[in-house]
Amino acid sequence: MNKLINVFTGLLILFSVLSASDQRIKTLGGNSLYWPEDDSNIEYFPQLMNNYNIAQISGIGGGSDSLYGKLIWGNNTKYGFSWYEAVNHDMLNFYMGTGSLGLRLGLLSSGADTSSSNRETSELGLSGSVGINNDDMDVGLHVSTYTSDDGTTTDQHERFRTDLYLRTAMDAWIFNNMAASFHYASSNDGFDDNVSPVTFDLTLMQGNLGFFNTIEISENATAILAISTSFTSSKNVDGEKDLNIEILHLPNFTFGVEGKINNWAKARIGINKNYMMTMKVNQPGGSTNSIRQGEDLKKAFGLGFNYGAFNLDLYVHEGLFTNPVQRIVGFESLEPGTGPSSSSVTATVTYTW
Repeated sequence: MNKLINVFTGLLILFSVLSASDQRIKTLGGNSLYWPEDDSNIEYFPQLMNNYNIAQISGIGGGSDSLYGKLIWGNNTKYGFSWYEAVNHDMLNFYMGTGSLGLRLGLLSSGADTSSSNRETSELGLSGSVGINNDDMDVGLHVSTYTSDDGTTTDQHERFRTDLYLRTAMDAWIFNNMAASFHYASSNDGFDDNVSPVTFDLTLMQGNLGFFNTIEISENATAILAISTSFTSSKNVDGEKDLNIEILHLPNFTFGVEGKINNWAKARIGINKNYMMTMKVNQPGGSTNSIRQGEDLKKAFGLGFNYGAFNLDLYVHEGLFTNPVQRIVGFESLEPGTGPSSSSVTATVTYTW
């Protein structure tokens, strides 16, 4: 059962949205949808690029596949480009926006003709995003497809994904905003090894609904509190026919606080607490296993520094706050080791104009 949970967790990572590794959001609960003013929202709602002129590098110091760059500029019409270290064969990631509309187009391509194997290999990925907003609502729609050909007669790898994001003002109990998303993905990656072929396509569907409120604690501190639920269904997990998993989370809590240390520095903390109401695993042969349990409390700490037009956001170890001297002078490591990522100290550098 633990193996199946690990496999399912891996699938969620596989189908996760490709977005900036923004260190500010990582340390404030991990969900950009709950911080509408943050530029990382451009990845969900492309129309929000119309609010920015920025040059940004994120994921610095985070190890391989974490670096991300973004450039957006313009007056009445905005243009932009982005680059991902994790995607070696990016040919183009282009943004354009005006008024309340935004568009993103992506192209991934590679090819090789090796005489030693007498085989041509290629891969092609296409993605498109469109967003629109008015005074009270943001909507973003994303679609992507990916195919690869290893030059053999076996079935080739194919992926398809679509994501829909919605955020709007809505009074509900103590909350005044609502954020929702829906995701669908299918893939046959790695399921056919030409020795013992398994060609049952993996499909994944997920829906998320959350309510959040921004709380002005004081003139120098802001907090968000969010409660959400999510449902995920996956078919033919790990390429096994009829190995299906369904999971319902209710409730999920997100809490983040950002406060000024002085005029040019801020401290941040974010926590997440999720409860898995049910997890059903239907294994081949008809057996069904059910799990209901809470999940570990996750926390993250960070710092933000402003140098005029430059901003530096850091994700750091909690010990920097509880035992600062030892870590500042170098006797103790700043490596986080816990929270949303186990990577070393990571940074985002942003220039705005």
